[in-house]
Amino acid sequence: MTIPTARKLLAVPFTKWANTFFFTLFLLVSAAQVQAQGVRAFGNDAETFSKDFSKHLNELMGKKEAEAKLAEFLPYFNAPDWDMDPVQRETFMAISREMLRRRVVNVEPWLELMGLFQAWSWPAGRYEQGQSDRFFKELQREFKRASRSEMELFLHTYMGLTEGAEGFSVRLYDDGKLSWWYLDGTTEVSPASYGDTATFLFKEGRLVGRMKNDSVEVADVEGLYNPITGTFKAVGGRVEWLRAGFGPGELYADFPAWKADLHSPGIQVDSVKLFTSSFMKEGMIGEAVPILSLGHFEDRLTARNTAENAIYPRFEAYDKNIEIDDFFEGVDYKGGFSIIGQRFFASGSAEEKARFTFSYDSTE
Repeated sequence: MTIPTARKLLAVPFTKWANTFFFTLFLLVSAAQVQAQGVRAFGNDAETFSKDFSKHLNELMGKKEAEAKLAEFLPYFNAPDWDMDPVQRETFMAISREMLRRRVVNVEPWLELMGLFQAWSWPAGRYEQGQSDRFFKELQREFKRASRSEMELFLHTYMGLTEGAEGFSVRLYDDGKLSWWYLDGTTEVSPASYGDTATFLFKEGRLVGRMKNDSVEVADVEGLYNPITGTFKAVGGRVEWLRAGFGPGELYADFPAWKADLHSPGIQVDSVKLFTSSFMKEGMIGEAVPILSLGHFEDRLTARNTAENAIYPRFEAYDKNIEIDDFFEGVDYKGGFSIIGQRFFASGSAEEKARFTFSYDSTE
């Protein structure tokens, strides 16, 4: 009886196998990107560029969908007026080439670039010549050092500001997870003489932040917004503790001048005044009175967005020697305190301890 000879397995070192696998994967991904981006370059002159750009948009979104966008855009791009002053159109072409080089394959940034070109160019756009020239210089300046994601965010941010100028809902910032909006107010773009970066003045509206299922709102706020830095310099504003379960007017903070970074999911404000209808002084029934003068305020978007488990808004009093009569029935309070969501925390210091005084039949 012949005993079968065991087969010898070909031993391939893991490192060599892994290198081969990832190299093959890289080639497949690269091939897919090349296939998705059929146009490899845009022509130098406007006529050739127009044809190449049209072909590129057709490949990105399909011929039927692209036709409607191009029917609006191409007459504007090919207008004879550009022969007199082609700088802005040339900037558009240069930015398009850079986006193509960086392999921007999502259709939305291309549509936003087209929309911004039509809205901001002069004289056919919405803005004065100085504002228009500043925008195209800003676009060119920012794209010189921007990554692909930064390019897309720049276009998305400016498109929100530009579209919102026509209505009552202005998107200030949106990175796909966090967004900030200005609602029900007015918008003005700074004159060209105010600097090399456009700023946007908002009045008589509300600043609203959103993330997942949570939101924060600052009512009655005026602010100056820089879309490059994300800085919102504000004057005034009011935040109610609605998300912590309080009713309108029951607990709220009024703001002085303050500043927020809209790339962040929260705000912090110093020297706010807290008002409440829960603790009344004699003769003030029906009015909300300040139970303390000044304090620090913080609000932040979180996953804990029910009234019962809310940990924002927050307030901490500066003064550690506040007197509140009848804090509870028969109980007076003296000290500092903070509010986290719907919870009240008494606080003091080493020198000034918080104190509750209990009265019973007029006896302490």
